[in-house]
Amino acid sequence: MAAAFRTTVLLTGFGPFPRVRVNATMALVPHLNRVAAAAFPDVVFVTAILPTEWKAAPWMVDALYLREDPDVALHFGVASRARGFEIETRGRNACKDADAVGDVPESREL
Repeated sequence: MAAAFRTTVLLTGFGPFPRVRVNATMALVPHLNRVAAAAFPDVVFVTAILPTEWKAAPWMVDALYLREDPDVALHFGVASRARGFEIETRGRNACKDADAVGDVPESREL
């Protein structure tokens, strides 16, 4: 008998970064995981809190996608301009600020 198909959902948030010591997504992702897992017991939820580092975060996301092969991915972040929840279908950073370890991006657009 073949194994039953199970949907895998990847949930990510971010750790602290300069001027934001407590990133709201650090609390949101584990909470959402608990609530969603209870509501949807047949779904596999995989969570990760990403470092706010220009080099480490993309590497970690790539590794998560390769290892988990999620059917759905929800990546949560914070934005000072947001006045509530915003849904983005494509993320793009346009900045030159240093990350949590003091590195600056190689390009203004990532």
